[in-house]
Amino acid sequence: MAEAGAAVAYAAKNLVEGAALLAKGVYDPTLPLKATLQPIKDVEVPQAYQTISVIKGRAYAFGGKTLSKSGGEELADNDMHVIILPASGVESTDYRRIEATEGAPPKRWGHSAAVVDDRIYMFGGSGQDDGEPMDEQGRVWVFNTATNAWYALDPHPESKRPEPRSQHASVASEHPQPTQRSTGEGVAPQMPIDPAKEVPEPPAPDTYGTIIVQGGKAKSGEQLHDIWAFDISSRTWAELPSLPSPMSGSSSLAMTDKRIYAFARGQTSYMDLTPGTFDDRAGAGELGLTPLGPWCKLSSSATSDEEEPSHPGDREGATLVPVTTGQGRNYLLLLGGQTPLGEPLEDIWALQLKPEGMTAASFKDAARQAIRKDTGEMVWEEVKRGKKLIFTNAKTFSRYPGREMGLPLRKWCSSKKSKSCGTSV
Repeated sequence: MAEAGAAVAYAAKNLVEGAALLAKGVYDPTLPLKATLQPIKDVEVPQAYQTISVIKGRAYAFGGKTLSKSGGEELADNDMHVIILPASGVESTDYRRIEATEGAPPKRWGHSAAVVDDRIYMFGGSGQDDGEPMDEQGRVWVFNTATNAWYALDPHPESKRPEPRSQHASVASEHPQPTQRSTGEGVAPQMPIDPAKEVPEPPAPDTYGTIIVQGGKAKSGEQLHDIWAFDISSRTWAELPSLPSPMSGSSSLAMTDKRIYAFARGQTSYMDLTPGTFDDRAGAGELGLTPLGPWCKLSSSATSDEEEPSHPGDREGATLVPVTTGQGRNYLLLLGGQTPLGEPLEDIWALQLKPEGMTAASFKDAARQAIRKDTGEMVWEEVKRGKKLIFTNAKTFSRYPGREMGLPLRKWCSSKKSKSCGTSV
């Protein structure tokens, strides 16, 4: 009896502890986030206004400007600079330079780059110091990181084309998805394939995905506010609805599944896109992305339970990137930028997104709503940093700004005089 009583007491104790932990998890807010920034100390690529695309733990830097021997600015080379980023248990980085081949794009700065799987899709830019855009007739350049080879995708002859531009923003989506085919197609019925061995065929290169570009500087020097989508499979450009006011010549863009987010002049907006579908003898698949509805504005007064409003404020040149903390919890991070007066900003902000369905995050939010607690969804909150790192001024070449996924990105240093800069969070 004593053993049975002890077992019951132990079970009751565990139940109480579990309930306490569950209650604590429900009551603990999801914001603010805490982050530690780790500077990269052993690799430097002396370029500015380049694009930086991260794929499988490697940062690919292309183009931009550098310092000439006379101390002025000149176009950087058109080689691809690869930084192998630190991983778990490995603090050091590595560097590799892939020299340009005959098929590489010309030197440029102010271009954009976006990633779909293992490929980097580059558009626009300028080959002149004054920023005048290169007119490439809507061409999209592609760098295959699996083969380290460049090639170009030219639009269909009957496709519309965006105006040439530089210093614009860009983002990518993996939709529309490729047609799904299996290894069992075309096999005689009397010779069926073992279901365990029937697997989908890998999609052919450049048969799916969408590249979206926004804003930038036109040949005339005026600021553009339009948005265009390039369907990789059909090689066609289509214009999307422009951002609601206030508009910016180069907004900060991010993509999560089929929703595009934009941060411009202190205003956060989003628009849902949807692909067309088909299902025929060739298989089932998706067609190009089209708007599901108009742009929606996020109220700048939307805050968490804090007394004072929490918002990044009006800024330009910030990086907007989606991140996840696991368990169905996703955020957008807004890094750096500058004020309308050109003063550099050193802060990082997080916007909590709607949680994925049937996950720990969605269950927690449902529980908080039941007890009338704020979930933090679609709320901006400044990220708390464990180490004070600062963003350097984009006007100086002591530390060069970059562009992540086609958006401006400043590097950060442990101090203004430090030579330890990096781009990892």
